Amino acid sequence: MGDSAPSVLITKQQTIFAFLLALLLWNLAMFELFTPKNPKTLHAVIRNGLGFNVPRKAVCPGHNAPFDFIADSFFETANNCLVIGPRTGGKTLDYAILEFLESVYKPGCDSCHLGAIMAQAERAYKYVSKWSNKHRDKLGISTSTKKQTILGNHSSIEIVPGTVNGVNSPHPHKASIDEFELLPWDIFQEAISMPHASAGIPSALRLATTRKYPSGNAQTMIEESDKRGFKVYKWCVFEVLNKCTRGNCKDCAKYVSYTREGNPVKWSDVCGGKAKNADGYLVFDDVIAKFLTLDWETFNAQWLCERPERSNSVFSEFNYGRNVLENWEINPNMRFGRGWDFGFDDPTAVLFFQFDGLGNIYLFDEIVTSGQLIDDIAVRVRAKSDGIADVKAWEDWGDPSGHQRSGIDHYSYISKLARHDIRVNSQFSSISDGIQAVQRKLRINSFSGQPQLYVTKNCRKTINALEMAQWDRTKGENEHSHEKYKHDEHSHPLDALRYFVSGVSIKNKFTFG
Repeated sequence: MGDSAPSVLITKQQTIFAFLLALLLWNLAMFELFTPKNPKTLHAVIRNGLGFNVPRKAVCPGHNAPFDFIADSFFETANNCLVIGPRTGGKTLDYAILEFLESVYKPGCDSCHLGAIMAQAERAYKYVSKWSNKHRDKLGISTSTKKQTILGNHSSIEIVPGTVNGVNSPHPHKASIDEFELLPWDIFQEAISMPHASAGIPSALRLATTRKYPSGNAQTMIEESDKRGFKVYKWCVFEVLNKCTRGNCKDCAKYVSYTREGNPVKWSDVCGGKAKNADGYLVFDDVIAKFLTLDWETFNAQWLCERPERSNSVFSEFNYGRNVLENWEINPNMRFGRGWDFGFDDPTAVLFFQFDGLGNIYLFDEIVTSGQLIDDIAVRVRAKSDGIADVKAWEDWGDPSGHQRSGIDHYSYISKLARHDIRVNSQFSSISDGIQAVQRKLRINSFSGQPQLYVTKNCRKTINALEMAQWDRTKGENEHSHEKYKHDEHSHPLDALRYFVSGVSIKNKFTFG
């Protein structure tokens, strides 16, 4: 008993010494007499200066600790980084820490934080503003607005929205894109061009998101990370969870989530004791509440960071590897077509096809837009189509409701399109019939051994729609036994798709294999 006392005393002395050393390092650093030279001192500065203990332990096999991303980025051992993390996994905070410290310790360094959702960027900037105001005199803050802070060492931090104008204005050294899974692909591509090196400061692009779609922006970047030059960091809820101090792991078998098919999943099986090795900050009871409330597929994807599953999928026949083409060369021997779903506040979707006499259909381009008048959309469609084929070569199919006249100018969508030499066919059929027409084209044809519906990789909204569409089992007054998909952001390209596939197949007497 007496032999253990000195070791306890030494441990306490070491802890006190480490705390005082870290505090000293932070104060020295803030007076620019010291710059962190290694991950250990960097972590001490973050913990004692900014008040956050960023987890440093990777709990699950193949995962990273959140601090790995910050350290590699700060010391520039990895400039292009791709982070896949859970909900409330600290991604936005990690961005803020990194942007603030790089501005303090790298004179002249310009950072830009882009949020797919502006509120996300504002949340990160709120941290930055708090730290900047706390140390305003030491940092020599010259400008501090709601969207930009400029330090006395000529470094700056700026936030911008995920819009075309937002991503085309700044050209910082370091660009952080928050929740890039939610950005339209074309805007995401524009954002990638933002960072530029100058004045001896290397450029860096940091991408972070929770993965939501089986083949969305996140999955695409993961699969192409090597050829695009990104280092991938992945952590899940166990890397940011508080260390579990509960007794027997079997006691956690009482916490049960359920799949969309109603199958039980026990927390004890999900955890397997990993929480006892955790060293994060999330409260166990909060995580369990999410586990019990969410369906298993959502928790597995957004909290455990596994690739999203497609249960309850309307188009389970859709296979990315089989139905998606890398690109499409226009074939002059094939026919041309377009599918239309009309909207204004809801998106209008226009899909562009080629098809042959055997019933093979190739979707090679898309326009999905909201808030535009039908005449303006017609101009866009003609501009895209006229460079491909003669105006009379296109066979158009659309929503029968497009014949309804407007209460304002008394013209229908379809009559307005006719003024642009776009003649839209329509036919009345059940939603179920249209869904089945698409399903049959997606699956393997019994004669050819190949599907009869293909989508090119650039049609990202249609691909996401095919992967994410869920059955809506509720029945309306006039629906009887007809099944339909849920009306959400995914439904509009699907409506245009089924109008075209069912219309062109019936008119041209295509078989469905």
